[in-house]
Amino acid sequence: MSRSCGTLLVVSLALLSTGCVGVTTSQVRWKPPTSVERTEFDSAMTYADQAKSRYQEALGNQAALSRNLGASLIAFARRPAGWR
Repeated sequence: MSRSCGTLLVVSLALLSTGCVGVTTSQVRWKPPTSVERTEFDSAMTYADQAKSRYQEALGNQAALSRNLGASLIAFARRPAGWR
């Protein structure tokens, strides 16, 4: 592999791996509770369930991103290490 091709590969890999940072965030946002959601039990439970499901969805997305990114980086790392 030529030097320019290797440099292009390294730069591409760096851009691809850092470009995934914005795909998911560790922050989960939802609207603040209304006065009804703060005072009525059923409304409060519905609000809490919605918040929990958004948080679980964000965790699932983050886990999938980490798993897929790790799998792709292993494939890229095999070649420079001399594995075939």
